[in-house]
Amino acid sequence: MEDLLQFLYLMPVGVVKFCADGTVEMMNPVATALLLSMKPAETLSDFYAALASIAPDLRQRVVQFCGRAGAIIDQQWLRTRVGTHELVLSLTVNRIKDNVYRRLPCPRHIHQTISMP
Repeated sequence: MEDLLQFLYLMPVGVVKFCADGTVEMMNPVATALLLSMKPAETLSDFYAALASIAPDLRQRVVQFCGRAGAIIDQQWLRTRVGTHELVLSLTVNRIKDNVYRRLPCPRHIHQTISMP
């Protein structure tokens, strides 16, 4: 189990495990850095609140998904601004059993590269 957690933390993409109500159960450092660059820390416990400004229909799409497992969103581009820079993210949301996982690949920077820790 420890090896799996180390693998999760070394992934070059942001991964968030969250419940259908938006409660974040786990996220790796890349996801944390990306979300903190866009929103204050208090929104990190609610995934829908963290992405409300760039994915306002996310909650509705997750709730309306009827399958026990499968893709809810597949590589939807999200655009936002971080300071003076435009940030483009690709959002993928999958339901795996009763949990919902989100994968957010490293951002594509339009104007200038922003270094993330």
